[in-house]
Amino acid sequence: MAWGFYTDTVLWVYLGGLGRPQEVNMAIDPNRFVIGRKILFAGELLYTFSITTVKLSILAMYRRLLPSPLTDMGSIILGLLSLAWWLAVALVTVFQCKPQSKVFDPLGPTPGDCIDDAKFFVANSIPNIITDVLIICLPTYQIWKLRLPRSQRIAVTAVFLFGAGTTAVSIVRLHYHLVSGQPQSPEGFTS
Repeated sequence: MAWGFYTDTVLWVYLGGLGRPQEVNMAIDPNRFVIGRKILFAGELLYTFSITTVKLSILAMYRRLLPSPLTDMGSIILGLLSLAWWLAVALVTVFQCKPQSKVFDPLGPTPGDCIDDAKFFVANSIPNIITDVLIICLPTYQIWKLRLPRSQRIAVTAVFLFGAGTTAVSIVRLHYHLVSGQPQSPEGFTS
């Protein structure tokens, strides 16, 4: 999934004109905006699915490394929450405009409405961040129950907390989005 997302982003640069001013893209090819929106649409779906598969694989790793009823139940609950988040984001992404063709050309002549990108970004970012934090915290109790010297338990906990960097980036991105008021997709696209 991650490779699909990376490929989508490269295609967006080369075919959709990501990184160039809209006027330049329109001068090169008037259809470039629509092409870019189609690539963005695919990228949004690949991105959310990729994040979900990473979360599920981390939870599966926890279950194998730290088998206990707490870890098993926490992994199942967080896995179901992650799948529910993915399904909700995917459905909203697919059905964000009425008619659906408006997704690819929101400025075009086709009449219709689309959801507010800024509100959708906030609505999907907050549950994503919350599940990230819960997934990062899940193994902490089990690690501290291990019969290891305190320094080793701290070291093992630190290894599991490296994932907090990704969560911190998500929080910073959400903060800047809220401060700037700009709608922003997971790939950094500003509409």
